[in-house]
Amino acid sequence: MRSLAANTSAQVQVISPERAILADSMMMIRQPVDSPDVNEALAGRSGRWQGVTRQGETILAVAFPLQDLDGRKGALRMVTSLTGVHQAVSRLTWLLFGLGLLVTGLAAATGLWLASSITGPVLEITQVAGEMSQGMFNSRAPVKSGYELGNLAETLNFLAAEILHQERLKSEFIASVSHDLKTPLTSIKGWALTLLHGDDHNQDELREGLQIISGESDRLALLVDDLLDFSRLESGRATLCLEEVDLAALLQHCVKQLQPRAGKGTDGYHPGYRLRQRCRVLRDLQQQIIFSLEGLPEAKGLLEEEYQELIAVLYRDKIRLVSQADNERSDLVDYYTLWAHQIKTPIAAMGLLLQSLPSGDDGSTAQSMEQNRELTMELFKIEQYVEMVLQYLRLESPSSDFVLKRYALDDIVRQAVRKYAKMFIRKKISLDFSELNCDVLTDEKWLVFVIEQILSNALKYTPEGKISIYMERAGAKTLVIADTGIGIAGEDLPRVFEKGFTGYNGRRDKKSTGIGLYLCKRILTKLSHTIVIEGEPGKGTKVKIGLDTVDTVME
Repeated sequence: MRSLAANTSAQVQVISPERAILADSMMMIRQPVDSPDVNEALAGRSGRWQGVTRQGETILAVAFPLQDLDGRKGALRMVTSLTGVHQAVSRLTWLLFGLGLLVTGLAAATGLWLASSITGPVLEITQVAGEMSQGMFNSRAPVKSGYELGNLAETLNFLAAEILHQERLKSEFIASVSHDLKTPLTSIKGWALTLLHGDDHNQDELREGLQIISGESDRLALLVDDLLDFSRLESGRATLCLEEVDLAALLQHCVKQLQPRAGKGTDGYHPGYRLRQRCRVLRDLQQQIIFSLEGLPEAKGLLEEEYQELIAVLYRDKIRLVSQADNERSDLVDYYTLWAHQIKTPIAAMGLLLQSLPSGDDGSTAQSMEQNRELTMELFKIEQYVEMVLQYLRLESPSSDFVLKRYALDDIVRQAVRKYAKMFIRKKISLDFSELNCDVLTDEKWLVFVIEQILSNALKYTPEGKISIYMERAGAKTLVIADTGIGIAGEDLPRVFEKGFTGYNGRRDKKSTGIGLYLCKRILTKLSHTIVIEGEPGKGTKVKIGLDTVDTVME
C-alpha cells in the first residue's frame, strides 16, 4: 500500500469481499463501495469505471482482483481525477484547431498567390493582344518571368514594335517618293503654262496638246496628294485643326479646284478609290510566336486545366491577330499597287503627247524644243519613281517571282543603257562600255532593274565626266560600274544599303529617297549575288556586282 501510494498520485484503496474499504492512501475511510469496477474485480476480473462524484468531479477508477492467504477475494482500487486531463485535452484541442486554421490560411494564401502568378500574366497578355487586334500597337505586355509566359510577352512586344517600325518606314518612304514626284510635276506644270500662254505659239495642235498635258498634270497631282494624305494619316502626323468654316466658300473652293477638268467627262477623273477607313501598314511577319498548343503537358489538376484554357484563349487571339495583320497588309499593298498602275496612265498619255508635239523641222523655235526636252526628262523621272514603287511592292510581297535562267550579261546591261541614253546625251556624260562576253545565272527582269538604279545614281551625281561599265579582270564574274562624280563620304559607305538612308549627298542635293540601293541589296541577295560600293569624295564611285551564283534553281 505504501509502495503504491509513493509511486502514484492516484488514490489507492483496498476493498474487502463485502465491499468495505479496508485501507485508503488518503485516509478517507468511507462507506462500502458499490461501483461497476469493484464488482468486476470481486468477480475475478479487472474493472474500469468513469463517473462523477457528488461534488461534481469527474473521476476514473480502476480495480484489480486480490486474494489473501485464506483464499478470500478482495479488490485493489485506484482512483484519479480527470479534471486536469480534460483541461490539458481542451488546451491541446484548441491549439491543434488554431494550428489547423493557420495552416489552412497559409495554404489558401499560397494557392491564391500561385494562381494569380499564373493566370494574372495570361490575362494581362490576353488584354494587350486584344488591344493590338484593335490597332493599338503602342500597348505592351508586362514581362514578369523568364519562362513561357515571359517569352510570349516579349515576343508579342517585339511583334508590336516591328509593326510600328515598319509602318513608320513605309509611310516615310511613300511620303518621300510623293515629294519627289511633286518636283517634276511642278516643272511640267510650269513649262505647260509657259507654252500655253506664249505669244509665239499659234499652232492649234500645240495648244490643244499642252492643254491636255496641263489637265493630266492636275490629275497626277491629285493622285500624289492622295498618297501624301494617306501617308500622313498612317504615320500619325496628320494635324487636325478644328475651327468654324464657311461651307459655301469651301464648296466654291472645291469647285474651283476641279473646274479645269470639268469639260472632260467621266474619263477626266482618275479611276482610283479614296480610302475612307484607316488601315494599318504591316510588314509580312518574319518572326512567328514560338508557341503551340501541342506542346502543353497533360493537365494534372484543376489549376493546370484553367492555366491551359487561358493559354488556348491567348493562342487563338494570337492566330486572329496574325490573320488580321496579313489581311490588312494585303489590302494596303493592293492600294499602293493600284495607285502605281493608275499613275502610269497619265504618264503614258503625256509621253505620247510630247512625242506628237511639233519638232524643229516644222519651224518650232529653239525655246519650244528645249521646253519639250525638259518636259520629256521630267516625265522620265516620274516614270522611274513609279517603277521604283512597283518594284518595292513586288519585293515586299511573299510571292515575289524570281525565275533563274542563263542570260547574256551584255544584253542585260545594254537594256539599261538604252533606257538612259537620252540622259547621257543631255548631261553630256560619256560612256565607256566594254563588251561583256559572259553568261550569268540570274533573273533578267530584276537584274535590269538593279543596273538601272545604279546607272540612275551615277548620272544623278556625275555633273561631268564619264561612266565606265566593264568586267573585273579577276577570276570571279564581277560587273563594275564606275563614275567620275562627286563620290561618297567614307562615313556613309557602311550605311548606303540601309532603308531610307540618304547620307551627305542626299542631304546636300535633296535628290535621294534612300530606297534605290536598299532595293538593289535586297534583290541581289535574293538572287545570290553580291554588291560592294567603293568611293571617295571628289573621286567618283565604283559599284561591284558579284554575279557568281550556285546553280541550284534553273527553269
